[in-house]
Amino acid sequence: MWNFIYFDDYAASQIVENRFFQSTEYELGKAFALYLTQCSDTTPLIKKTEIVEHNGGLYFLKAEGPAENTGIVFDLNQCALQNNRKISDFLLIVQKLLRFSIKYWRKLNLSSSETIISSTNKAVIFPYPITTQSSFRITVDRAPDAKRLAKRGGNFLLVYSAGYDDKGAAAADPALNIFRKAIDSLPKAKDIAKNRQTNDALQEHSSTALQVFELGKQDRPTIHNSFGFENWLRILTGDQKEFVKTESNGPERIEGPAGTGKTLCMALKAINNLQSAKKNNKEFHVLFVAHSSATKNNIKEVFENNGGAEFLGLSRNDAPVTLQIETLQEWCIDHLRDDLSETEYLDRDAADAKELQVLYILEAIDEVIEKSLSSYRPMLSERFLRFIDSESRWALAELVQHEIAVEIKGRSGESLSAYQELRRVKYGIPVEIEADFAFIFEIFKSYQKRLISIGQFDSDDIILTAIGQLDTPIWRRRRSREGYSSIYLDEIHLFNLNELSLFHLLTDAETNLNFVYSRDTSQATGDRGGSVELAKDGLKEASISIRNIFRCAPAIVELAFYITTAGASLFTNFENPLDHAMSLMTNDEESKAIVPSYASCTDDDAMLKKAFDHASTMCKSMECSKSEVLLVATTNKLLAEIKSFADKSNKPIELIKTRGDIEVVQRAKQSGRFVVGGLDYVGGLEFSGVIVVGADDGRLPPTDEALTEEGKHFIRYAAHNRLYVAVTRAKYQVQMIGTSGRGPSPLLAKAFQMKAIVKE
Repeated sequence: MWNFIYFDDYAASQIVENRFFQSTEYELGKAFALYLTQCSDTTPLIKKTEIVEHNGGLYFLKAEGPAENTGIVFDLNQCALQNNRKISDFLLIVQKLLRFSIKYWRKLNLSSSETIISSTNKAVIFPYPITTQSSFRITVDRAPDAKRLAKRGGNFLLVYSAGYDDKGAAAADPALNIFRKAIDSLPKAKDIAKNRQTNDALQEHSSTALQVFELGKQDRPTIHNSFGFENWLRILTGDQKEFVKTESNGPERIEGPAGTGKTLCMALKAINNLQSAKKNNKEFHVLFVAHSSATKNNIKEVFENNGGAEFLGLSRNDAPVTLQIETLQEWCIDHLRDDLSETEYLDRDAADAKELQVLYILEAIDEVIEKSLSSYRPMLSERFLRFIDSESRWALAELVQHEIAVEIKGRSGESLSAYQELRRVKYGIPVEIEADFAFIFEIFKSYQKRLISIGQFDSDDIILTAIGQLDTPIWRRRRSREGYSSIYLDEIHLFNLNELSLFHLLTDAETNLNFVYSRDTSQATGDRGGSVELAKDGLKEASISIRNIFRCAPAIVELAFYITTAGASLFTNFENPLDHAMSLMTNDEESKAIVPSYASCTDDDAMLKKAFDHASTMCKSMECSKSEVLLVATTNKLLAEIKSFADKSNKPIELIKTRGDIEVVQRAKQSGRFVVGGLDYVGGLEFSGVIVVGADDGRLPPTDEALTEEGKHFIRYAAHNRLYVAVTRAKYQVQMIGTSGRGPSPLLAKAFQMKAIVKE
């Protein structure tokens, strides 16, 4: 075992700037960590860096030019960082300490997890800012053996203490015997490095060396670039690459927080399977299902730019290998084309159709309350009556939408008696006795009457009818010819139980469970009844969980963690995918990031002005275009006010009107405009900076809209999800703005307490 590891300034910079050394999910990162812990003889090759084993220690030294006299020593005898620790954690610790060193040597701003103790020569680093190990800390001496080294010169750091106890770690002085051994042996190690063969010569004679790919400016391409299938394989993590390269042979789930590349990995996997089928002359038909038309277009672009275009638009009568990308509602409409005309559905886009559905439900609620509540009142349960009397109509409409779609239409077949027999979900409308069920059923009938009067069907009517036509002897005989070899489901957390029930009928055989789907349950604002549980119980799937966040800077990951943590107690089926997540950025990328902040304004007008002022400031600080900054309104009213303010102030904007609409972002890029959207529409997009407008009490969550306990639970739960989605759109910077009269949103209380967000 090494007694010490020494990194000079140059070597440290090379390691923190190469994405492949950031995580053990990369093969090179894993090899690097194994080498550091002496679990492997494989020597990693780092650009212009020599690795020297000498006098019981390991030196990482600049290979060319003047020798560095600035470095950090890890005293592994004294702090035992590698003992009983996973190599992934050890690599994380090394990366955090090297990043601190570079900031310290260059006098750069430190992060919230790095603290200089001004009264001493010590510094304390917390490598796990958002996990169960968050109290673990490492102590660094900033001037070890200062008197002895005064004449010698140099700028050295010493890592000497690690643990959970903060009582003596910062105050105790380190033992210096290992440090002196490392520094005294440094000249000899430099001589060895100087006289050694170059890296190129070493590579020729070493079969165990690993070469690092240098991607330069393409280090962080986006999924919308024409990057190419093979190039993507070079920068995926080991787990992602294994997922992509494995042939589909049964249900598989890929899950992880926002920004971990779930959709990209699914698309690449589909492309790999399609190309493999073509190569092997195998008949293979893929259906890739998106939640909305906008996300469908995004996914189609990924396929077109990465080797999947040749399979799109082909008829299975003409080609043995085909790819079809659809929303589920579009697929059902096409399947029912003989029974359903274009004028008979609310909207071809499922997301827009569901929004229109809420408006009709709202009208039905008002009608039934006005005409029937007085006669029902004596028969209703006390809890349900209190709910109806005090709940706002908008909050009630969202709850009733789920009730009608899933409980009445989906699970009860529009039968009141069957509806009354259903087992209730824990969080929903508090129906307790027959009269309560009957009253909700009256709202359903009023809603149906509206659909009948305009001659239209909602998305659940379409889905359930399609299920009925598929679950027949005719389809069972045609299934082998018209079904799909493999079905990919993007963002399964956004589908309700009716929609999830259809997928099993679309494969080419009843025994074929070749489903591949992605999920991030913290983005799910729809069913509270358990789409996740259905997926778990219905599909005995293999799964891959992505831990690393590719999009977001560490400070944003931390803020998102405390937003989701604060909402986790609201629902028993809530899962927090950020429990063990960590950011995956190079040091240069992290330099663009700052701690998220909250600004208070006197009124809404001042808030809108500050939002655009901050957007301009973001562009300058990150050296990015206006289209790289997103302004998110927390309410529809604020969204309209932002648009009005932009028009009056001559500030051109592009407005997102559907979820994940990449075309709006592309137009903004071409015209040099800011992007503006509501909380419900920004999912699936990526920006350098995000400004949340109206992040204050009463608007986030909109508590003015919910007065009963059930309504407040749902509204607050949805608000946690939506804020999480908005925050994780940002790569580097997040700014929140509210009015001083309202005060910050209660959803941010934990984040403020943990200093994951600071007040301006």
